[in-house]
Amino acid sequence: MQDQIKIKQVLETALRKEFPNATVDISDGIKNDLCTNIHIIIVSRRFDKVMTDKEKSDLIWGIIDKTDLTEKEKQLISLIKGLHPKEVGASVSFSDKRKIQQYIQDIRKGMYV
Repeated sequence: MQDQIKIKQVLETALRKEFPNATVDISDGIKNDLCTNIHIIIVSRRFDKVMTDKEKSDLIWGIIDKTDLTEKEKQLISLIKGLHPKEVGASVSFSDKRKIQQYIQDIRKGMYV
């Protein structure tokens, strides 16, 4: 198994390739005795059409499944959240990066999960 940093780099590369103009946040999740889980939050106009959370999650998982990560490495992912900018109160042009970053921080704290 690769170390956590390399796993996050693989995820970041794959997701930024598919979401080049999006906010892609890959961060540490819950820590336990064995590992630290990984949280993935993507804010993208690609989620513009009416998509359910499951459809958004399936889209993101489809990208992750195309990477060379092992099933054990993928099991470290404990949160996947795909959002349209309007869902976080930001403008579609992403001019309000602070709102997006604050929303991501709030998700990390468990406020919107």
